[in-house]
Amino acid sequence: MGAGSLRLAAALKAPAAVILGYHSVRASPEEEAVWIGPGITHSTKIFARHMELICRRFHPVSLDDILMFVKAGSKLPPRAVAVTFDDGFVDNFEMVAPLLARVGVPAAFYLTVGMIGTSDAPWYARIRHAFLTTPCKIWHSSGLNQLWDLSSWRDGALESAYASCASLTGGAQQRAVSLIEQELAVETLLPQRRTMMNWSEAKSLRKAGHIVGSHSLTHPNLAHVADDATLR
Repeated sequence: MGAGSLRLAAALKAPAAVILGYHSVRASPEEEAVWIGPGITHSTKIFARHMELICRRFHPVSLDDILMFVKAGSKLPPRAVAVTFDDGFVDNFEMVAPLLARVGVPAAFYLTVGMIGTSDAPWYARIRHAFLTTPCKIWHSSGLNQLWDLSSWRDGALESAYASCASLTGGAQQRAVSLIEQELAVETLLPQRRTMMNWSEAKSLRKAGHIVGSHSLTHPNLAHVADDATLR
């Protein structure tokens, strides 16, 4: 999410709304770049500017407000903007919630349920860590049956690994991630600090008036998951 989304919100004519999607907000995102990529994290300074701009020039609304607009024809204010967070990173509770309380912006937080209260990192963070720390120059993917030259185009191999694991759920997904770590000669490690929210923190967000919901159990790409995946 960036300035482009807010420009879109400003250009829309009522009744309409823009939903902004965030993931992680950290004081120094570069410190955790080996786990969480720049595409899904913002610095606290940038996020604070986004929220202050929303309060000055737009009308913050909740997803419930938008739902009532869609289903029951309820009115929305002009330049309506809703804020959402996916995945359930603990920084949503530590960094985001206090800032939202200060500016009076409601948000919706969708948590990866299988990660709540765990010390592990999400599967995609483990894959990123493996590719950014591997000593290997070649990745022979047994799952994809392909050979990758990591010295010339590591991003392509990383994206392929993401896509492969995103189509899996549960134990199959965990085994695929572990296999990639083994093939890249990277030990399965925990981040230096807990990355995901626990149940108490999720309940605190709800008590503060935010929406808290599910972002699936293991964060697959639902468009590519087999119909009977939940049975396996």
